Amino acid sequence: MPFFSATAKNNHDLAHGLAQFTGLTQIKTLFYSFTGVLIQDDTVATDVTTNQHQLTTLSLTTTALFPVGIDHCLWGVILCDTTNVSAQQLRFARTYLIDTLRQVFAEHANDTIQVWAALDSTQLNQISHFYQLLVHANAATTTKSSLVPLNTPLINDDAYRSMNQALHFIHDHIHQSLSLDEVAKVAYLSPSYLSRLFKRYLQTNFVSYVNTPKITLAQK
Repeated sequence: MPFFSATAKNNHDLAHGLAQFTGLTQIKTLFYSFTGVLIQDDTVATDVTTNQHQLTTLSLTTTALFPVGIDHCLWGVILCDTTNVSAQQLRFARTYLIDTLRQVFAEHANDTIQVWAALDSTQLNQISHFYQLLVHANAATTTKSSLVPLNTPLINDDAYRSMNQALHFIHDHIHQSLSLDEVAKVAYLSPSYLSRLFKRYLQTNFVSYVNTPKITLAQK
């Protein structure tokens, strides 16, 4: 599905609008579009790899995530730091953000620009869980050479290759008992480093990743 493509002026106007919002509410805010643009601190960053890596450093435990839609398509997300922010302030924030977006994209009909209610931690966990089910289901049957999603912002090429080597070994030996130490040795990584890569880039731990396809096979 094609994503809406904002102009450079749109992005800079949105950066300025979000900066004004932060100045007014003292709620630190950033925007990330699914075209890879990151807007924060009144600046626009367009390097997709750098932006994706920066997003992996964020803590979402005190963050409200507002999905943004334009022309009936999910376009991006607005993230607001909710430290010491009440539910009433969050509702005001959403109203303000809708007005800001509609001013920036005045050429669009207002009803095609949407800011959905902020997703809570339960909803985010459900989305993450559903994504993991899809990843594991696909990985259990894949024959592709790359098991790590190509848009996953891994630390470097060596880490990418090592993770793929580890995942291939897991799926080639899924009928056997597998340990973190054994797989780490195959991938030439320390067990602790491999464990961190699973958690950071696949949003799951080693045991859960291994057990999901085992359960699927047992059900079959």
